[in-house]
Amino acid sequence: MTTFVAPSFRFALIALLAAKLLLAAWVPPFGDEVFYWQEGRNLAVGYSDLPLLTAWLARAGTTVFGDHVFGLRVGFVLCGFATLLLLLHWARWRQVAAGRVLPWALALPLLVLSGQLATPDAPLTLTFVLASYALDRALDDDRWRHWLLFAAALALAWLTHWRAAMLYPVGLLLLAISPRARPAAAGRRFWAAQIIGVCGLLPTLWFNLQHDWVGLRFQAVDRHAWSFSPMSLLQPLEQALTVGVLMYPLLLWAMWVAWRRRREAGFDVIAAMSLAVAGGYFLAGLFADAERTRFHWPLPAYLPLLLVLPSLPFGAGARSYARLARRVAALVALAVAAMLASFRFPNADWPPGGANRLGEPFLGWTEAADATRALLSAMPADAVLVADNFLFAAQLDFALRGTRPVYVLDHPRNTKHGRQAQLAIWWRDETALRSLAPARVLLAVEENALYGADTLPFYRRLCRDFDSVRLRDSLTLYGEGRRFVWLDLRRDGAEDCRLPPLALLHEPLPGARVARGEGFVLSGFVLREPHGIDAFEVRVDGRRDEALSAAYGVAAPYVRDIWPDLVDANWPHLGFYRAGVGRDWAPGRHTIEVRARVDGHWRRMAWREVVVVE
Repeated sequence: MTTFVAPSFRFALIALLAAKLLLAAWVPPFGDEVFYWQEGRNLAVGYSDLPLLTAWLARAGTTVFGDHVFGLRVGFVLCGFATLLLLLHWARWRQVAAGRVLPWALALPLLVLSGQLATPDAPLTLTFVLASYALDRALDDDRWRHWLLFAAALALAWLTHWRAAMLYPVGLLLLAISPRARPAAAGRRFWAAQIIGVCGLLPTLWFNLQHDWVGLRFQAVDRHAWSFSPMSLLQPLEQALTVGVLMYPLLLWAMWVAWRRRREAGFDVIAAMSLAVAGGYFLAGLFADAERTRFHWPLPAYLPLLLVLPSLPFGAGARSYARLARRVAALVALAVAAMLASFRFPNADWPPGGANRLGEPFLGWTEAADATRALLSAMPADAVLVADNFLFAAQLDFALRGTRPVYVLDHPRNTKHGRQAQLAIWWRDETALRSLAPARVLLAVEENALYGADTLPFYRRLCRDFDSVRLRDSLTLYGEGRRFVWLDLRRDGAEDCRLPPLALLHEPLPGARVARGEGFVLSGFVLREPHGIDAFEVRVDGRRDEALSAAYGVAAPYVRDIWPDLVDANWPHLGFYRAGVGRDWAPGRHTIEVRARVDGHWRRMAWREVVVVE
């Protein structure tokens, strides 16, 4: 650091690294991270979702620092910080003052926060920048060490993610625009680097060859519909939000300048990287999966442009705009970091968003793990722990520090995220569970991962596999934003299958606002196969409302439109209805909680917040 950063900036970089490490240790983990931790505990040449490097990097950190969130993330934080240092070193070599590049680098929130979560993006971004830098050096002096560094970057990119393929359009564009690239491509060092680089793909190909090409099929076929989506034309707006609304025009300006100077050394590599990566991801995004997060993919396209930004011909007005853009972007980075830190201590009002609140993948796992530990302690030692989907299973495994196996039921989420095959390889899927044939199972269910009408069929299949199904506990957090259920499953010949209660609150709608004195309708249904619920109540602002609690028992024949073969002892009187609710409520926010009792256990079934206005 001391060789290319002025003393006045060293403290800022050290402070940034310290802050990144503290944040990594503070923010609770989300499901994908802890699944990579599971992969790291089962080292292999590849996995059904990714090549090997992410899992191995997670394993390295936890081997040194232990099986907690800091150990999981430390390697990724260092990758993100190394990307920043490499950009500064590249700038110095290109005779661009690092002190002029650093303020621009700190104005990109995705760069500042790179590696805060244990995902493949930080090492992949580092390899893209390393490949660009090494190629720039190799094209300048054609030394073996630079070509070997370029080869190592290619190999590491392939070991990180299938998106390493995006580096090859960069090379093709570079050959088309750069006078110094074409002679280099005819040399043996260039081809040696290419051969070494593609060797990074060999472990992944070997894994896929052994497992029916499961990883390739997921990334190239199963994940993507490959159909055009008109909304994908708005990707430039998404990118403007990603790198900063005010920064985005400046980066496009820098991209244009790099293209205009593409025949000059240095600018050729920058132009090829920025245009090919940004353009390639845009074209792929027109047809690729838009359901899962992808806004971060093109970040490597913008990072080399940081070397161009200081040389832009800013006038007085443009300089003021640039200062404002940097300050706003820095504030955004601070705000995102603060938001991530706030996930450590959520409450009823924070994070915002009600039942679909911000940061949902980070929330509720600690409470769910604590409840699971308590239930396991009261069960026989040979009881088997099972989760309904891979994300919940990974969180429980991480919370228990891998002290006992966690099996996983077959679930649409497992397939959607490319993890079902990996669970089968580890012999932790439903097939393995059936083969084990345990007499006692504690099943932990994340009900939010189930979709409406699929919930009852999911529970019903438990009655086919086990003699006894009993509700042991439930946990509902943040209104009804996070819902967990624990079931005691037994093979004991009792033939007593009692499913958890299910409900739907039709009215009031989420975020309802009603005028004072007007009132609103409370309606919905609650069911429980096959015995029906034992009791029903409605709480308003935490207190039982006797009139509303007596509303249950209304005929609701429409429920069989959803489940035609429904069996409930209370059928058809599964509904609740009351008009004119809240006419005498004072202005302000009020909460409605619908609860049902089964087998002595009260469970929150629905929750709404209603605002009464003058």
